[in-house]
Amino acid sequence: MFAFRRAAVAAIVCFVASGAVAQPFMAKDTVEGWGIFYNEATKGCFMETQQEPYVIQIGTEMAMLGEGDNEKFGFLAVYSSGEVEIGDGEEREVKFDLDGDMFAGMATGAAREGFAGGYVVANNPNFGEDLAMKQTLTINPGMENAVEIDLTGTKMAMEATRACQKEMMAQ
Repeated sequence: MFAFRRAAVAAIVCFVASGAVAQPFMAKDTVEGWGIFYNEATKGCFMETQQEPYVIQIGTEMAMLGEGDNEKFGFLAVYSSGEVEIGDGEEREVKFDLDGDMFAGMATGAAREGFAGGYVVANNPNFGEDLAMKQTLTINPGMENAVEIDLTGTKMAMEATRACQKEMMAQ
């Protein structure tokens, strides 16, 4: 196991589909290059952007939420139209570098209709906070297959995603 100065990221068994997959998504907004969506199937809001060849999603599902405004968990999903090293349903340890803040956890592989990748569900509020405040996310830093994601606009898009969740929960 890797030693990190931040707590780990944990995965749960759920599927968060890419926007390219036919799902009951309702477009809610566009903020700083991120689309904001509501997923009828999971009763959660998420934000999505594309950075070729990747589709990146950050969000939540109703089952992840606490009572009232108490958000407990959120997910990060990264899918690619190219080849990936994790199979559908396979779990694999991953490392995350958010501008020098390190996290680790288990990713669950997912493959659907031309996209494959993985997702994690955070059990550490610092992970979400860092996603909002940092500039670059590197997945598996220092490895040959490292993936680098530009987090420009993430803070404002996360605020819009939270507002979407509150709006949809109030209905």
